[in-house]
Amino acid sequence: MAIENICAKLFKDLDSSCVAPVRGWYQQAVIFSLTDVDTSTVSLPDYTNNTCAYTVEFALKCATKGYRISGIEAGTNFKGWFSKTRDANGYPTYNHQVQLFLAGIDADIHCALSSLDKGRYAVALQTKSGEIVIYGFGQGLATGDYDYDILEGGGGAVITLTSLDTSPESLLPLIYKSGTTNGEIADFDSAFENSNACP
Repeated sequence: MAIENICAKLFKDLDSSCVAPVRGWYQQAVIFSLTDVDTSTVSLPDYTNNTCAYTVEFALKCATKGYRISGIEAGTNFKGWFSKTRDANGYPTYNHQVQLFLAGIDADIHCALSSLDKGRYAVALQTKSGEIVIYGFGQGLATGDYDYDILEGGGGAVITLTSLDTSPESLLPLIYKSGTTNGEIADFDSAFENSNACP
């Protein structure tokens, strides 16, 4: 008798024939350093009990918050996506990518670009239906190669943050779950700020 492998299974039918899928992102991103995460709980599917979850609940360290980068709402420069492949052992791995737009040249822009180039970040985006999606929460994202030219492309550049080739994500992007009931959008709007003073 063969042993049943219960690493994964579907929980229910999915029907997109009558409902238009969500196709848009609000044109803003909240970026936070993974070193600023104080506590986190990732909830994944429970295949034994047939329950679906793919969420993350987290809190940043005291007196810490993420940083918002915003663009014109009529634009399409802010978006996230992922690609799936398999590692040498056959396990699925995911390359998370987030695109955003930075414009102008001044000290603030240069400091932001330098930090994004050198750091390891997670990025939160909000869909037009209100879901908050977190990219790079496991291994972090960093900037890919880019050209920054204020004479082209609207005076700035579309910057892509991506998983590193040497440390892809083992999970799909996670749906954010607030520690406060229905508090997801408020948390995103506050850049996940933990306003508690540090002891």
